[in-house]
Amino acid sequence: MTDTVLSSQNDGLGYLQAVAASSLWATLSILGKALFSLQADPLVVLAWRMILAAVALGLILALFRPRLLAVKPHHLLFFAVYGTVGAVDYLLYFYTLQRTTVATAIILFYTSPALVTLLAALFFGERLERVKLVALGLTLGGAFLVAGGYDPAVLRVNGPVVVLGLGAALMAAFYNLCARQAVGLYDPWTALFYAFIASALFLTLVSGPALLEALAYPPRAWLAIGALALGPTLLAYGLFNLALTRLSASRASIVTTCELVITSLLAWVLLGEAMNGWQLVGGGLVMGGVILLRLKPGER
Repeated sequence: MTDTVLSSQNDGLGYLQAVAASSLWATLSILGKALFSLQADPLVVLAWRMILAAVALGLILALFRPRLLAVKPHHLLFFAVYGTVGAVDYLLYFYTLQRTTVATAIILFYTSPALVTLLAALFFGERLERVKLVALGLTLGGAFLVAGGYDPAVLRVNGPVVVLGLGAALMAAFYNLCARQAVGLYDPWTALFYAFIASALFLTLVSGPALLEALAYPPRAWLAIGALALGPTLLAYGLFNLALTRLSASRASIVTTCELVITSLLAWVLLGEAMNGWQLVGGGLVMGGVILLRLKPGER
């Protein structure tokens, strides 16, 4: 009885952490709009976001929990792959957005939970439970409606767009699986720190000399970049890693689809971007799927 109660409490905390991470990720669009209005280069912003997050987390760990900085040398390659996969995910999604509508990019990207569910079953032995599949269907259908997929006018699909969009979804799926593996090896914050370093190095190389152009950005831009680094990057990914110590990779991934609903609500409250009836229905489906998972606990 006690073990069941403790397991349920751990699951509940895991869901709260995943939802909190999603809420922080939802602020990306708000902060992104502020930066793009200042003519900031998205790729440069991505690079500085990861650099600042890595530096901040490294300083926090060095000051308060230095033992968490230690990793076994033979795991460094794994962390390099883990962080680079995350950086490639950002780039593919960015290039998808460049070539199509936001709705199309979102719909392609939100196939990621389905990919996580399939890959986790193949590589981690996670069960394809009926409740999980129902929740997955609800959240994917809801994401489609929230993104506006019911309106053909907002969809623009061609070969390169599909390859880039599904590539971003696949990289996001691999990132989640790498994170699940990493938190099984080390403390979630240790795993995150080394993933951040790898992402920052990769994005710095891709940005090249353009990275220095950010030094001329106005103070408002740097405040927004700092907020991106600390909120929807350091804290959000930290919470997600903590959630992965309590939830299976597939369940955690499905829960994070609520990010899209929270993003829409923030855009409505802060930017005056109203949601129509179908989008509200979609939001209800997403949240219904997340609640269903919580009501029917499964494997961790």
